[in-house]
Amino acid sequence: MKLSSQPYIPSHIPSAQPNIQNVNTPMTSGKPQDASGGSEVERELNSKGGRSSQYPMATEQEMQTRVKRASFKIKLPAKAAVKSPVKSPVKPAVKSPVKSPVKPTPKPAGGSHGTRDAVNSGKTITQLHQSNVFPPISSQLAASARSSLINSGASSLINLPFSVGSHMASKAIIDRIEAHSEMPGAEKKNVDGTTSTRDPAATEQQKLEARLENAEIKTELMVNTILSLNEGPDAQAVGKDPNAATDADSRLKALESRMSGTEDQMKEIAKRYGLIYEPYAAPESSQTPTETSRMEVVEQRYAHMNKMVKRLIRNAEADAEGDE
Repeated sequence: MKLSSQPYIPSHIPSAQPNIQNVNTPMTSGKPQDASGGSEVERELNSKGGRSSQYPMATEQEMQTRVKRASFKIKLPAKAAVKSPVKSPVKPAVKSPVKSPVKPTPKPAGGSHGTRDAVNSGKTITQLHQSNVFPPISSQLAASARSSLINSGASSLINLPFSVGSHMASKAIIDRIEAHSEMPGAEKKNVDGTTSTRDPAATEQQKLEARLENAEIKTELMVNTILSLNEGPDAQAVGKDPNAATDADSRLKALESRMSGTEDQMKEIAKRYGLIYEPYAAPESSQTPTETSRMEVVEQRYAHMNKMVKRLIRNAEADAEGDE
């Protein structure tokens, strides 16, 4: 069904042509506007700081509302929190504990010239016999040397039924050494290096008796060492005669006689091994010798002799090492 019998005629609406002069642009409001009006808008915008009066500036509240809406749509990455460097606590300086000085162990009375040292020297010579660095002398010379050590004067020594090596390691010698160290007048080394007696209240007689016992043990071991050097590792040992006198003067005479015989043998041993030995000479004195002064001379003679024994041991050990 036709709505109208009139043919369709399209309407022609002139378009705005601002670049063509003397042409008015029709507006929807029905009011004509010259094309040059666009320049007036531009001038108005420029004169008002770039903002037209037709578009008023948004209020502060509207700006905040817009920001809130935008924050829901676009989530900006949060800034990483910058951690301030954590300073480690300063530890207080730890002082190392101060070690108390170690107290030296008191040495046995006599030190390098004590009774235990004499035992060690005898054992060392017995061991060196295995390297044949101390060859024994002839049986005739050995018998003469033994006789001079035992039978001359009042040496108070007798032959024992076992060897020198066995005697040096015997319990009898150890017991005598221990018993002497417990005597009231026996000397002992203190921690501070000083020397005192086992009993601070020991009498002069007790001190002399302890010195006599100490000298008798050491010179007995010295005689056995010389017998071992002369006769070899199987040499028969000697020991103190149980029937010997016990008074101080007799014991001193026996020690002096023993020392003289030992010094004579030490001279011969030194020659055998290319050494020279001169016995200890006590300084001359115009005073009459006392028991104490005689005791001191005996001790000095023994210390001088003991140095010779140590020299022999060192040379023998060097020879034994050279033969290996």
